[in-house]
Formats: sequence, structure tokens, C-alpha cells
Amino acid sequence: MKSLGLTLTELMVTLVISGVLLTLGLPAFTSAFTEASLRGASEQSYYLMLAARKLAINGGSDIYLSIVPGRHWCLGLSAGPRCDCNQPNQCLVDGEEHRVNGADYKGITLADSSFVANQSQIDATRGLAIGQAGRVEFESQHGRTVVIFSNLARPRICVEHGSMALYPAC
Repeated sequence: MKSLGLTLTELMVTLVISGVLLTLGLPAFTSAFTEASLRGASEQSYYLMLAARKLAINGGSDIYLSIVPGRHWCLGLSAGPRCDCNQPNQCLVDGEEHRVNGADYKGITLADSSFVANQSQIDATRGLAIGQAGRVEFESQHGRTVVIFSNLARPRICVEHGSMALYPAC
């Protein structure tokens, strides 16, 4: 008479093979997740900087970009100088909050900011950041990206360390 079930040996072989595959694949999965977080932090910061120029020109008043580097990093936009982007409802433009919070990107650090006093001002007349340009550098254990904010208030992303196919090397 034939049995329709699995033997204990077949089940154990299946579990061992699954364990080996999981062990080999976990580092690649972790690396991909960290790279996605690094890309997300860079892109959200890029879009925040892009929005600063648009808000300044369309709103007719200067917009300020505030940056808090480190492990508990954040970036925020406000209609007045300095906003505490680590606190909710502090970085407001026309009653709408504009901030990127590092707590949303586990394992990503804002390693460096070259902005004077970690702030930039975008003027309402032409949407420029003359003398207020700078860069922020995001870092993870798998790479480093840089978001550069030019005097024309135009951001761009490049890769300083690691391999992210979407962006050019710095």
C-alpha cells in the first residue's frame, strides 16, 4: 500500500535546504532594503529642496530650508528663519507642513551638511539661493549619497560611495 504523505526524512531535507537558501539570501535582502532607504531619504530631500523654490516663487515670500544633521536628522521648510524639523507642525508654509524626518529611514544618517549654519534661504523674486548653496550627505553601511543644492536652487543627487545605478558618481 502506498502512502500519500511525506516521510520524516523528506521533510527534514526540505527544511535544511530552505534554511540554507534563507541564510544565503538574507544579507542580499538586508542590503537591498538599506539601499532602498538610502535612495528614499535622498529622493525625499531632493523633492523637498525642489518644492522650496516653487513655494518661494509662487508664494511671493522667501522660504527657509532648515537642516539637522546626525543620527536624528531632518530637513524642513518654513516661511520664517529656522524651524525645528524634529517637532511636528514646526516647519510650515501656508499652514502646510514640509519636512523629511530621518526616523522614517532606519539605518540612514545625515553624515554631513555644508550649508552655512545648516540653513538656506530661497528668495521669492527669482527663486534663487545665491550664497545659500550647499550639500547634504546621507550615509548607510552600504553607501553614501549626496544631494547638492545649487545657487540656482536646483537640487541634484549623486553617489559618493557604493553602487546605485540610478544616479551618477559625484
